Amino acid sequence: MQRFVGGSAILATALAALVSGCGSNANLFSDSFRNFVSGDVVPLTPGVPSQFVLVRLVNNTRNALEFVATAERDFLVTDTSGNQVVEVTTETVRLRTFPVETASEVGALFDCPITRIGLGEDINRPGSEPGVFVLENADPESLNLARGFGVPANVNPLDSTAGNFGCGDTVVYRVIESDSGVGNLKVETFVLPWAGQPTEFTGPHTFNNARIFIEEQVQEDE
Repeated sequence: MQRFVGGSAILATALAALVSGCGSNANLFSDSFRNFVSGDVVPLTPGVPSQFVLVRLVNNTRNALEFVATAERDFLVTDTSGNQVVEVTTETVRLRTFPVETASEVGALFDCPITRIGLGEDINRPGSEPGVFVLENADPESLNLARGFGVPANVNPLDSTAGNFGCGDTVVYRVIESDSGVGNLKVETFVLPWAGQPTEFTGPHTFNNARIFIEEQVQEDE
């Protein structure tokens, strides 16, 4: 696991200073560039108030890929004998990406609290459980999107109790091409902590809006 700190943060700070020093010329930069260097257009992490963890799935290959992302939650429940025991539940999503501009990245929001996050339906077997599937056609417009061979992630699940991530953070799984990986693919893991991120934005707060929408849907269903 790696964190977006160190050299990347120094680079971002330097570019942010460049943008802020441009005066009226700052408008020449696109919103996506501004958000990359300063994070003040739209949030990069959900933040604690929205009670989400964002899982970003990034495809940096020439293949169409299906990611299998799983979140694990622990709950204390009372059994038939009146004893409190830990019940483990899992939530799995399958999301497809394509090596075409914005189609190369997708994301999933998981409700907090979350104990662990990993790739594959069984995150306890990262060395053998397929966490990524290569699709047979790399064209997102094609009707032929049959699932091909599976690739184990070979990265251990992230554990919130071990401090790997927390509620409000963004977890990134990126697949790159590598001669040393299974199927010539390699999975990398990053965590972008919510702490230290901007709290005010010139654009919409995507994650707070998502939380409001979910709560409104729940109220309508009651």
